[in-house]
Amino acid sequence: MEAKDTVMSDERMMDLERGLDRASADHALCKAQAEISFKAGQDENAKQYDEWIQRVVVPDSKKAGRKEVVKKLETWSQSGRHLVSVEAIKELKEWGIDQ
Repeated sequence: MEAKDTVMSDERMMDLERGLDRASADHALCKAQAEISFKAGQDENAKQYDEWIQRVVVPDSKKAGRKEVVKKLETWSQSGRHLVSVEAIKELKEWGIDQ
């Protein structure tokens, strides 16, 4: 987000000032600008939160899910239930999926 995204246009300021005395116009301008800035801050915070979810939470969840699969495959392999070869399990470990 850039600073220009949080500033009222000249047209918007003139619309707010139209028909008001100086004190009322100043108050209306400050209130409108505060709303714009507050909304921009909320939007920026939401964007950063979404990026954090995608960068940290989603990969960790996928990694945890893969780890559970590898553990289950190892358990099955050790009990003689060979749905996936031992070589495949080793390959998954080499890829770092069991970590």
